[in-house]
Amino acid sequence: MARADFNMVPFNHLFTPDFSLVTKNFPIEGNQAPIDDAYVLIQAQGVDRIQAIIINGETIGGSGLAPAPGGSEAWRIGFSHIRPGLLRSGNNSIGIQRAAGVDNFRVSWAIVHWREPG
Repeated sequence: MARADFNMVPFNHLFTPDFSLVTKNFPIEGNQAPIDDAYVLIQAQGVDRIQAIIINGETIGGSGLAPAPGGSEAWRIGFSHIRPGLLRSGNNSIGIQRAAGVDNFRVSWAIVHWREPG
């Protein structure tokens, strides 16, 4: 039976034109790669446009950093799918890229969830 696991990755970053890309590393322990789909939850504030989420060098789709309704500045938690096979055993990376010429926004943390072989 497969088991679920996760890693919380702190960002604590204000994305501005001068600081538009932040990449953090996180481990997946063990000698077997994760199986099935995975997902990431990201806590963000002040997002006006969808921003890029990058896992192990690949931009993933979804709306993990989508705008808040009505221009709200409230903290929100977004969800994005990670395709099967993108996460690997050992060191992984997650990055957030601010789109050129758009809003400044803050990211507190990301939580990456995956399933491992049992």
